[in-house]
Parts: sequence; C-alpha cells; structure tokens
Amino acid sequence: MDPARGKRQLDTLEQRFQLDESFLSSPNTAALKSGVIRAADRRTGDPVVLKYWVKTGTAVDADCRELWRHEMRQSERVRAFPRADEVVVEVTASGESDDAFYIAMPGDVAPLEHAARFVRPDHWLRNLQGARQRALLWKNVRRLGEALGAVHGQGLVHGRIDSRAVYSAGAATKPDFRLGGFEFCLRVAEINKAPLRIIAKSPSGVSHILLFG
Repeated sequence: MDPARGKRQLDTLEQRFQLDESFLSSPNTAALKSGVIRAADRRTGDPVVLKYWVKTGTAVDADCRELWRHEMRQSERVRAFPRADEVVVEVTASGESDDAFYIAMPGDVAPLEHAARFVRPDHWLRNLQGARQRALLWKNVRRLGEALGAVHGQGLVHGRIDSRAVYSAGAATKPDFRLGGFEFCLRVAEINKAPLRIIAKSPSGVSHILLFG
C-alpha cells in the first residue's frame, strides 16, 4: 500500500472558507489574539464573518481546545438568555480545522474599530455634536448594557470590552451594536469557591484565567 494514500488530507481554514484579502481585525498568534475576516463558506457560498485563533503547533493547542469547548458551551448559555439574541452577535457556526479554531457570524457585521473607519462622513458616529446622534450613541450603549446583563446573568464576566468586542452593521438611523461572543472567560461563582492557584491547577481551570481576544 502506498504510504501517501494512508495519510489524512489537511483540513485548513482556507479549504473550508474563501477568505477575503484584508482583515477586519488582524490576528496575533503569539498573543493568542484572534483574527476577524470576511469570508464565504465554500460548501454553501454564504457570506460570513470569521473570528479565528491560529493554532500554535505546540502543547498550548490542547489547553486552547479545552478552553474552546468550555467557552462554546458558555456562549450558548448566554445567547439563550432573554433578549440576548437581539444584543449579542449570532454565532452561525463554530469549528476546529487543522490550523485554527473559529466561529462564523453573519456576513453584514464588523468589529466597531473597523466599521467606524469606513462609515460615510455624515454617519452619526462622526457627528456626535448633534442631539439625534448622541441619542443613538446612548441607545447603543444601552444595548451593550443589556448584553452584559445576559453575560452576568450566567455568573460570567466578559473578558475584554473594547472596539474589537463590539460589532455593528454600520446602521445610520437605528441602534445596532452587539456584543461579540467568546470573551466571557471568568466564572465568578467558581472563583469564590477556590483560590486562583487551585483553579489554575485544575483541568478546567485554564478556562477561568485565560482571556482570549
């Protein structure tokens, strides 16, 4: 038997998705920082936004896999909270390829840091001196407050709130901010039960102290 025929073919992120040429947010493998990019599912042709973490090729990947599985369960719990589906980014798919862990989101959203750079000059984000624009801003802040309420309602604390964790479709006339998933990595109830040094040594403890970006 030809040894080459017995080898499993690589299953990479690019084989599953046709990736855009430019990032919405650039990855940093050394810092476990995710990349965010527009893409198309090669099986269905559907446009998506991918958030992915490149594997390191080291033993760290095994820890990341456990964290990944834990976080996907927590993410499902948060999105089941009342009204969370309106203020938390929808995760349409998630998976693991040979070179990355990833989640897929609707193709019309982007991290706020990217969306704010490319809105029209008359968009409310660039004209906050007006009363209507400021009212939209506060309505969007309220949406993020509701999203955090869903996270806190599950006994979790969101790991990082910044312009990479907030998503928008760039709506010009209505509030549309959503909180991005997969950053709620700290279970307050469990921290109260044991010192950090004990949690850190436990098999699941890595998911309580590492913060993915």
